[in-house]
Amino acid sequence: MTAVLSGLSFVVITIVAHPALERSAASPACPASAPVAGPGVVDPFHVPPPAAAQLNADGKALYRQGRWDEARQKYRAATALDPDFLAPVLNIACSFVRQERFADALSEVVGLVDRSYLPWSEEVLSAADLGALKIRAEGKPLRAGLEAARLRWAQGLAADLVMIARVRAPLKLDSVGSDRVGEVAPRALVLGLRQEVFAWSPRTRRYRQLTAEEGRVLALGRSRDGRRISYVTAEKLIRGPSDVTALRGLAVSELDLTTLTPLGRGSIAGDVQRIDILAIGAGFAYRVEGASGATTFGLVDGKLQPRAGLASLQPVATLTGRGLSGVARSTPLGGGCAGTAREVRSKDGTPPFVRIVVDGRTPANFPIGGPFGAGLAGLPIP
Repeated sequence: MTAVLSGLSFVVITIVAHPALERSAASPACPASAPVAGPGVVDPFHVPPPAAAQLNADGKALYRQGRWDEARQKYRAATALDPDFLAPVLNIACSFVRQERFADALSEVVGLVDRSYLPWSEEVLSAADLGALKIRAEGKPLRAGLEAARLRWAQGLAADLVMIARVRAPLKLDSVGSDRVGEVAPRALVLGLRQEVFAWSPRTRRYRQLTAEEGRVLALGRSRDGRRISYVTAEKLIRGPSDVTALRGLAVSELDLTTLTPLGRGSIAGDVQRIDILAIGAGFAYRVEGASGATTFGLVDGKLQPRAGLASLQPVATLTGRGLSGVARSTPLGGGCAGTAREVRSKDGTPPFVRIVVDGRTPANFPIGGPFGAGLAGLPIP
C-alpha cells in the first residue's frame, strides 16, 4: 500500500556581514554572498516549468515510435527552455544509442554526470537503453568518465555542511485502519518521504547530492573528524494501536566524504522502535531497540556485528517511528568559514530551519535545503 506524506520543512541560513570578518578582494567571501563556480548545482530541487516538461513528454512519445531525430528536437527544445532540466539529456543519450551513434551518446552521458554526478550516475547505470553503450569499446571511456565525475563531485566535501533534504513533496501516509469496531489493527505503510543526503558548500553556495536511495533516507550522522557520514534508510512505517510506531526494512550505510566511496552497508531485521547513531573516533556504532530489547552494533566488512561497552555514548542522531527526534542541533559551518549552523525548532508547528550565526549576529537570511523540507540530521515523519 503506497501512501503519501505531507508536511514541509525548510532549512534557513542567516549570513552576517561583520567588519571583523571582511576579506580582501583577492580572498573570496565565506560564506559566499552568491553562487560561484565549483562542483555541484545551485538548485537540485528545481522543478521544470510545465512547457519544458511537456516538450520532454512529447519527445518520449516520438522516442517510443522510433523517431529518434524528431525526439531529440523535442528534448533539445526542453533543455533550451530550461537548461537546469537534465532528464532530457539522458533521453538524448539513449536516442543516440538506439541509432548506434555511440560516440555521440558517450559525449552526452559524460557531460551529464560531470554536471551532476548524483543522481545521474545512478540513472546512467540503470538505464536499459544505454546497455549497448556499456558493453562496447566505448564502455571503457564511459567508466573513466564516471570515475572522473565522482572524484570531481567529492572535491572539498569534507568542508561542506551536510543535511537531509526532500527532493520533492513527500507522499502522504494512509490513516491507520480498523478490522473490527473498537480495535485498530497495525498497518505497514510504505514510506515515500523522498529524502536524500545533500552537501551544501558555504564557499560556493552549491549543492551536491550524496545518496541515491529512492528517497528513503531518514537519519544522518557525521564522524567526529568530519570525513565520514552514516545514514539510515527504511522501507515501511508500522502504525498500530495507541499510535505505536516502528520502522521496518532498516539499513545503515557509511560513506567516505573525501572520495565519495561507500564504506559498508548493513541490514537490520525485524521492526525497530528506535535506532541511535553513535560516533566513535572516525567511525560509527548503532544502538538498535526492537521488540526483544536493545543491542549495539558496529558495521564490519559490510555486516553488523555486536559491540559492547558503548552504553554511555550519546547519539549524534536518533530515529524512531516518528522520524528524527531529540534536541535541536548545531555544528560549525566549516569550509574555513566563521560561524555556526544552528537548527531552530518552533513550538507552534512551524517547520524547523537552520540559521547561520556569525559573531553572535543573525541579520538577513536566505533559505537552503529547497522548498520541500530539510534538516541537519533528518526530519520528523508528518
